[in-house]
Amino acid sequence: MIYDERDTVFSKLMLKNMKDDSKIKKMASILEDNKNVEDDVYACDLIVKQYKKVSEDLHNEALNMKINSKKTNIKIEKATNLIKEFVRLSGIDQIGITKVEKEDLYTNRGFNKNNFEYGDKVEHKFNYAIVFAVPIELDYINRAPSKELFMGAMLAYAKGSEVAARLAMYIKSLGYDAITDCHISYESPISFLGEKAGLGQMGRCNAVVNPKYGNRTKFAAVHTNLPLNLDKQLDFGLHEFCELCRRCENNCPSKAISHDCSYDENNKKYWKHDEIACFKVWKSTGFSCGVCMSACPFSQGVDENLVSKMKDNKEIMIEIIKQHQKKYGKRNHIQKPLNFMPNTNNKRCK
Repeated sequence: MIYDERDTVFSKLMLKNMKDDSKIKKMASILEDNKNVEDDVYACDLIVKQYKKVSEDLHNEALNMKINSKKTNIKIEKATNLIKEFVRLSGIDQIGITKVEKEDLYTNRGFNKNNFEYGDKVEHKFNYAIVFAVPIELDYINRAPSKELFMGAMLAYAKGSEVAARLAMYIKSLGYDAITDCHISYESPISFLGEKAGLGQMGRCNAVVNPKYGNRTKFAAVHTNLPLNLDKQLDFGLHEFCELCRRCENNCPSKAISHDCSYDENNKKYWKHDEIACFKVWKSTGFSCGVCMSACPFSQGVDENLVSKMKDNKEIMIEIIKQHQKKYGKRNHIQKPLNFMPNTNNKRCK
């Protein structure tokens, strides 16, 4: 399959806005002008802004860092263990390594945050991708759709970008080239790399579902030519589970999630996703949605013993769904805002 970042809904939206200079100026003024913002709203927004600034500064530092001319001679197994430990020390425990093929990357760039121009070709320069999943705080997604969910997603993006930048610099210090693949500037439709690296399976919700964190994660990666051992792709029975569960589909306020499955050219099952309908709900809330995250049983946490026995076992799948229904009902939804949130009229859906 061919992936072009210009086809993503965000790139299309940015292209549309770029054609109207007045919209760009208005967007910029909203982002920069805090004079008419209540103090508690400003203080809350500043949390995300500060984390983003750190990640963007580190990203630029990693991009401009020169590769150590003295290459470190290190065995593949040792290098793999060191790389994974580096990421774990950053507080991230879901890490996978996969081979990067040309078809895994975008063909052309859409609107990146910086460094590249719209339409630039994406070069296939690296053989390995170290992919990791950053979980969004559970208390944040269980208030979706809300400002908490938006904050949680942005903070996870920033965390992933920061760790990716630090990892890229570490690899360059070892004498090998590396580049980040993250929210600041994507090289790939990164969810597919995450699936390929063994971090989960693509679910009905149009996102990778991780056995531990469900679909409440944001992916980041580092591409490199440092030789590493590869992880196997994971199949814990999610596709069969999704046929039984349907929690994301039944909770989706935009009806963007398909009822019926489809099959790609390799006979792999997937579910179509209406990104336009999904984005309309994002706009209507003023933040984003995220209801499918809170609706997924794996996002709330499923007993590891049951997960390990789930594949090809319909009874176990039904048991997981029953336990989830008994504990959370339709979905785990918390109406009350977090205690540090400003007193605004957030649009919250049941």
